[in-house]
Amino acid sequence: MLDRVVTIKVINQPVTDDLEFHESLQCGPRFAARLTHSNVATDHDFQVEDGTAYIVMEFLSHSLDKHIHPEQPIPYRRASEIAIEVSRDLAHAHTRGVIHRDIKPGNILLTSGSGGSARLRW
Repeated sequence: MLDRVVTIKVINQPVTDDLEFHESLQCGPRFAARLTHSNVATDHDFQVEDGTAYIVMEFLSHSLDKHIHPEQPIPYRRASEIAIEVSRDLAHAHTRGVIHRDIKPGNILLTSGSGGSARLRW
């Protein structure tokens, strides 16, 4: 309907029996929705259907983990740029009382391949 390409992240654990787990899953998308920043990947929706939770989020095809290779390290200037962008995102979040608890290369998204800007997935 909205003519957008999105990513759907399916949570592979049933949530129907555990109300506390269900509520904790909603925290990430709620926090991300409060963070309007150029380095934050956008979450569009969070739903639970038939006990399966999923998050609909902005599609960014390149995560940092796909660009890390022991035989070909990321140039130090590019690595520094990524670190600065992620640090700006985290600083923005911290001023709003939000703490990211899963910072890893798979949650750092590059907007256009290895030379694009970095966004943090919440």
